[in-house]
Amino acid sequence: MRGCHPKGGSQLSVLSSLMILHTHEAEQNALVARLLAAAGSDALALRIAEERAALSMATVAALKQQVDATKLRNAARALSIAEVAAGCVERAHDQVATALALWARGNALYHLSRFNEALAAYRQAEAIYAAYQFEIEVTRLRINQVAVLQDTGAFAEALAVAEAARADCVRLGDAALPFLALLEMNSGAACQQLGRFEEALAAYVRGRAIFVALGDAVQTARIDINRANVIQEAGHFELAAELYAAARITLEHEGMQQEVARADHNLGKLAYRRGRYHEALHYLEVAWSAYAAIPNPLEMAKADLYRALVYRDLNLLDETIELALSAERRFARADTRWERAVALNIAGVGHARSTKRVPPRSCLRVATRPWLRTTTSLHGRHTSARWRT
Repeated sequence: MRGCHPKGGSQLSVLSSLMILHTHEAEQNALVARLLAAAGSDALALRIAEERAALSMATVAALKQQVDATKLRNAARALSIAEVAAGCVERAHDQVATALALWARGNALYHLSRFNEALAAYRQAEAIYAAYQFEIEVTRLRINQVAVLQDTGAFAEALAVAEAARADCVRLGDAALPFLALLEMNSGAACQQLGRFEEALAAYVRGRAIFVALGDAVQTARIDINRANVIQEAGHFELAAELYAAARITLEHEGMQQEVARADHNLGKLAYRRGRYHEALHYLEVAWSAYAAIPNPLEMAKADLYRALVYRDLNLLDETIELALSAERRFARADTRWERAVALNIAGVGHARSTKRVPPRSCLRVATRPWLRTTTSLHGRHTSARWRT
């Protein structure tokens, strides 16, 4: 019968293959769900041991997808998922699976502002992929490193890595188009922090065009926040506010809570620059609460930094000093020297103005060390989006 109806037999064969595929997918989803149910608990190691025979590269890939789907909502949750992936490959002796787990971990760590750890994870993953000549993976990890490097203040290195990644994208052709958009976002952020605003805006415009063509609403909103950061530097405050607000609506609609906080953070900083202090405090406090819910201590500190500036301008000096020193302690732990210098400067100004306290020389001495000495203006330093894939 099958020989007399080859076309029908072929259709049945395809249907059978699809059913098998869906069965495997359902089994993989169920496996991932069981693993995630134990995430962050003492039961995780036992659960991984129980599921050891069923674990595969597909399991690690599914867990990385979960990390990437979660990192803009709650990066702490994303890190707990990445730890599951790390546990799955711990005894597998599969280098490529290990690289994928490191990649996932780096993505979560970056969005928790744990930059040095994220950079180490990316570099370890890149080295493994390079050894196996996985060109696309190497390129994507280089693009991720651009984001981390510019956040740590290594701007020259960030732009050098960006140029190498751009050459990779050109060589890879259309296959690298989505990653080229991310490269434009990340290199634009580095140019922005260097005060090269025209270059930054041009990069953001190029990246945005690709995101729009890909139909990626979330990334379009994120890069619009970056565009607004540059636009306000030219004094176009109304246009910047419109871009922030529109991006916030999109991100909230998409459930990207951590990115909504970033939009609020930038709205607060813009309000401060415009002298709208009550509006600034509203947005900064909303952003702070969202960061605290994750928690993301470094972003909390950045929000506190601007809250301290608002209180300084309102001459509420106790609040100024308290917030600035709280932020300084977080920056010291994270080794973010530029922000630490600014926090110490703000605290020093608060002490100098206060009639209750003698200005502590330690604030001024630390803030003016050669390795911390920098401009104390926060203008041009924004909460910009970078992207890890």
